[in-house]
Amino acid sequence: GPYYTAPAKMSNRKLIKNALAYTILAGTAQARQRQAVLEALDSSSADNFIILFKNTTSTFKFKGLYEMVRDEVAKLHGMPSCPPVLHAKDVAKFMKYDSGAKEFRVLQTKTFTAV
Repeated sequence: GPYYTAPAKMSNRKLIKNALAYTILAGTAQARQRQAVLEALDSSSADNFIILFKNTTSTFKFKGLYEMVRDEVAKLHGMPSCPPVLHAKDVAKFMKYDSGAKEFRVLQTKTFTAV
């Protein structure tokens, strides 16, 4: 297939913001949590972010937001039970948000990659 060379600096900030606002934390019942998470996202200088879910079912309950800083995936905002740092070996499934379909798709990877 065709190969794509990515620009030097890529960011998934907009994609993560859309996933949080329109899918994961959508609706009035989650407005307070959505605002707090989006403020944390806006306050970060990182380019790439990871959302941690409570489980791997299709309900996608938000647990935490992490920022990728150099080679570390550090907690930016989330429940007290969230680990301060995420390690790839502890992740059950890696997924990517499809903004057009407003759904998550499982990726065949076992590592954190920038976008």
